[in-house]
Amino acid sequence: MIALEGVAARRAPLTLARLSISWGPGVHSIVGTPADGGPLLLELVAGRARLRRGTVRVLDGDPVDVAVRQQVALVLLEPPMPDALSAGEVLAMAATLRGEPPRDPVARLASLGV
Repeated sequence: MIALEGVAARRAPLTLARLSISWGPGVHSIVGTPADGGPLLLELVAGRARLRRGTVRVLDGDPVDVAVRQQVALVLLEPPMPDALSAGEVLAMAATLRGEPPRDPVARLASLGV
C-alpha cells in the first residue's frame, strides 16, 4: 500500500501541492513528462525526496526507513551507472551494500520485467 496525504514538495522548477492519493498492492508507474512532476512523486514514494508538508506511507511505514527502502525499487528514466561496471556488477555491489546474499542478475532483473 502506498498512501500520500496532503503532500507538498518542491524541486525547482516543480512543485507538488495538496496531493492525496493511494495505491494498493502491485506494480505502479506514473505516465507523463518529467515536467508533470512524476519523477518527484516517485522519489517521494522511494524516500529519496523531502516533503514540505503531509505524509507518505509505503508498506505501512515511512519510506525513509531502511526496512521500507529495502522493499521498494525506483527505476529512474536515466539510471546512474558507473561506466566501469556492468549491470550485473552493479546489482552485486548493491546486494553487498544492503547486506543481501548475491543473486543471479538475470533473475533479479526478470522480477522487474527487464
